Amino acid sequence: MWGVVNNGGTGASIKMAGFDIAGKTGTAQVVGLGKDVGANKDHSWFVSYAPAYKPEISVLALIENSGFGSQHAAPAVRALYDVYYQKTRPQQEAPKNNIALRIR
Repeated sequence: MWGVVNNGGTGASIKMAGFDIAGKTGTAQVVGLGKDVGANKDHSWFVSYAPAYKPEISVLALIENSGFGSQHAAPAVRALYDVYYQKTRPQQEAPKNNIALRIR
């Protein structure tokens, strides 16, 4: 799970320097292949904990009908880790990543 975020896996876009997140992205199929549009779009999920080697927090996101976990659920979880990091380490700014975080 550490490698999914920190070693070029599907969760790499939420990597935080100095705060190792371990997690697993996923997509839950709603209907048959090729029929995943509109209300039938696949569910996006991401399960995680951090810091990876001495966990303090665990977060799971399941976003219905949004598509791939790496594109939707993982960035939503990263937003929660940013807030957690700022509240538990107020003297430090949350580490930045290379991907712009967009929450709608």
